[in-house]
Amino acid sequence: MSEVSASLVKQLREDTSAGMMDCKRALQESGGEMADAKAWLRKKGLAGAQAKSSRATEQGLVALAVKEKKQAVLIELNAETDFVARNESFQKFLRKVAKRALENVATSAEDLLELPMNAETATNGDGDNENLDNIDKALQALISTIGENMRLRRCAHLAVEKGLVASYMHTRIEGEDEEVPMGKIGVLVALEGDADDGILGKLGKSLALHIAAANPSVIAKEDLSDEVIAQEKEILEEQARANSPENAPIEKIVAGRMGKFFTSVVLQEQKYALDETKSIKSMLEEASKLAGSAIRIKGFHRFSLGEKINGD
Repeated sequence: MSEVSASLVKQLREDTSAGMMDCKRALQESGGEMADAKAWLRKKGLAGAQAKSSRATEQGLVALAVKEKKQAVLIELNAETDFVARNESFQKFLRKVAKRALENVATSAEDLLELPMNAETATNGDGDNENLDNIDKALQALISTIGENMRLRRCAHLAVEKGLVASYMHTRIEGEDEEVPMGKIGVLVALEGDADDGILGKLGKSLALHIAAANPSVIAKEDLSDEVIAQEKEILEEQARANSPENAPIEKIVAGRMGKFFTSVVLQEQKYALDETKSIKSMLEEASKLAGSAIRIKGFHRFSLGEKINGD
């Protein structure tokens, strides 16, 4: 069979909502011709989810899985209705996908969809994985079974060598598998340092709760691009000129408003959501002093179900 480009596979998948491996096979069978590949999928009955693919998927669940507090993943699986999100098959599928993501250090939804659905079928003995059932195919089968469009929207991973990955699930649902909590807002935060797990765990839990509530974008000011800062200054300057007296100190006004902008998006510039007498920066300093060595935030991820779903 002829080789086909990843961009063609992606385009066919977006057009038909068929499985990724099925799209690859269809393009190989049709010599890379898009129209013929679409026809091949229809003939094989592999576009069963196509009629549902245009329907909005704004409900669903966020799930997280953690391994020994050293690495963790967040997954968002969307559906059309909250009713389906409460479906046992939907939740069972999401739990299994979260575990596979953790086992394979998946960092994106695209990577995750290509993984075999079951760890025990990761190889068939001769090194040929082409025909093995993967997560993408399993998702298409679930769509056909339940009768509602679904989308494995995103996946994120965090890991540390020295330190700890803390997690928090907001509006958590009750489930039989406590290893994979699911809910509406999931947070991971990675802390690096030589402190013991007691200090790191307490700080990590506080930071995860804060991130869920405050929704910062970056850890430090330095993580904001020059372009983002310049754009924000330009907007604030225009607003100040339009709404201030002629001789108003525009630069001073803009500087003050930029301070508010930084506290709205930069984690280390924020007041702690559960106690505004503390700042995130002071909490880090206090924990570092208690540990006798520096603790730093390596990274964080926050998934809120359906956020910006119409703009992604």
